[in-house]
Amino acid sequence: MRRFRTRSTHRSRGLALPSFAGRAITLAATILVTACGGKSGPPVPGPSGLAYIIPDPNPVSYVFGDTARFTIETGAMGSMRVVGAQEGEAELAFREDGGGFRVEVGFPRLDASFATAAQGTERADQSALGGPLVVRLSPAGRIAVVDTPAMSPALAGMVGPETLVRPLFVHLPARPVDAGASWVDTVRTREETGGTLSSGRSVITTTLVGDTLVEGRRLLLLRTRSINEIEVTGVSGGMEIEQKLTGTTRGHVLWDPLRALVVERREEGELSGTLALPGAGLGGLPVTGAVRRTVRLSGPAGS
Repeated sequence: MRRFRTRSTHRSRGLALPSFAGRAITLAATILVTACGGKSGPPVPGPSGLAYIIPDPNPVSYVFGDTARFTIETGAMGSMRVVGAQEGEAELAFREDGGGFRVEVGFPRLDASFATAAQGTERADQSALGGPLVVRLSPAGRIAVVDTPAMSPALAGMVGPETLVRPLFVHLPARPVDAGASWVDTVRTREETGGTLSSGRSVITTTLVGDTLVEGRRLLLLRTRSINEIEVTGVSGGMEIEQKLTGTTRGHVLWDPLRALVVERREEGELSGTLALPGAGLGGLPVTGAVRRTVRLSGPAGS
């Protein structure tokens, strides 16, 4: 059995899977400052192998959900629990663009929230977006956000543009592969939000396990494992913060090779680290949490 392994490095603004978690903890820091005062199957068909092409249908619609739950141990003040979430519907319209694709991503439905016991729940919906986002997509699933609409301050404080669109795309080898083939991608990200700078690094290993039948369709099953690192520094709520998180997420992807579409994506994992507020005299406060994501094909856009 042939095996192929590819390595690539992708740099872009915004964070990958842990980005939403990182933003949630950063928002919590502001509140804390205030409180302180199958393994067989034929090779993937087609000249491009396992890669993005113009899908059928096009445009296409997905429903998605993303949740990050964290606990910050604040010592004498006890435990602070933080929950950040986003869910909704995304519509993707593809067109060819040079050697890749230009994808317009709209959000006809969006509900983003951030909740703590002390502050209650803050929310923002699709009205907080001034229009669709535009993404440049390679056949191997690498993305770059090239056009972003205006975002309300409330939504921008919960989720960034790349955080909204990145879960809708998966990394592929862009070559014919057999069951058992693996490829590794290193995603480095960087984002400035207000007075903070967030940087992340994710090493993602994807393995083509084989094929499976779902409602009469032959789909490919991919397993993913991502080792993640996040660091946030700067000023939040008028106070200097230093945050570091690491963790591992695991999941699976169901890919339709004939329609060139993600049918389902699921991931979950744990992150842990520390949050320091030097200006408040607080050292490395322990942080633990769990993240979960789902993306599911719902049909042609507008259906």
